[in-house]
Amino acid sequence: MNCELTIIGNDKSAFEMADVATAAGKQTLVVLPEARHSAWMTAQALRHIVTNLMVDATFARRQLMKSLATPKLLKRMVMRALTEQTYLAIDRLDAIGACVIPGEARFVSSRELTISTGINCGQRSVVSDNIVIATGVRHTATHRPLGLMPFHRPESLFEGQMLPRTLTIVGGDEPGAGLAALFSMFGVQTRLLTQDSESNMVELAEDAGVEVITLATNFEDLADELVKPASLDVVDFRREVGFTDHLNLPCIGVETDENGRLWCNSSLETWTTGVFGIGEVVGFSSEPPASSFRQASRILNRITHRIPRPNFLRSPAAIPRTAGY
Repeated sequence: MNCELTIIGNDKSAFEMADVATAAGKQTLVVLPEARHSAWMTAQALRHIVTNLMVDATFARRQLMKSLATPKLLKRMVMRALTEQTYLAIDRLDAIGACVIPGEARFVSSRELTISTGINCGQRSVVSDNIVIATGVRHTATHRPLGLMPFHRPESLFEGQMLPRTLTIVGGDEPGAGLAALFSMFGVQTRLLTQDSESNMVELAEDAGVEVITLATNFEDLADELVKPASLDVVDFRREVGFTDHLNLPCIGVETDENGRLWCNSSLETWTTGVFGIGEVVGFSSEPPASSFRQASRILNRITHRIPRPNFLRSPAAIPRTAGY
């Protein structure tokens, strides 16, 4: 399969890149991951769950849910919501004229991808003139200790047989606030330590009964005071890691920083020609961060006006002259 532009990922920036590209008439393919969901997609799924619980659940039903809730039940709810968000994304992309393949992409060369699909573990090969990585980030536990208190990985919330009685979530932006709201809805006494008090998800968490503590300083300075010994379940979300480790980037010469984010120039192009990054997965640029829409416009401008590299094995007369060459 050949196409002009391939977008990898389910971050918000992936859909904005698809909007800009299809509006410009580019033949666009979007590879939507089946298992590796960006923090943005996870936040959308959690928002959907909590909002529906607030609207639809009666008091008696909430009491019943609290008595029957287990980590496995909450995990199934989150996975189902993520699947629904993926279907909604496919419908949105179909509506704007983009082609969609659900699966996991892996680089074979700077212009070729293999896409593994969940159906019979099949693989497809895609050749594209330009590839945009929009996989976003995920939240993981930082390597730095939280004061003197032990903490758990985010994934540990869905392990075990019973929900914790108390829960403290540190950081995590919208996904952290969404998880705090979800566990609070099921009767867990939950606190959220955050530096982002302006988020709509934080307001939703407060409506769900979460105790929100806004910090204006580093978490470490107040950790021992805020994370009391009685709250033994502390989940640390302070580290953001790019979803790039599965893409086989070393084979095409693309480097990432220590957190898996891409090194890009001012046009959002990596050191490999034709391979771009967009959104939160970009860790470095020579210019200040811009909105995903502006980044998408910059990438499209670079793709449209790229000057081909001269082939020195051909005579100068055979090299096509383009505008600005």
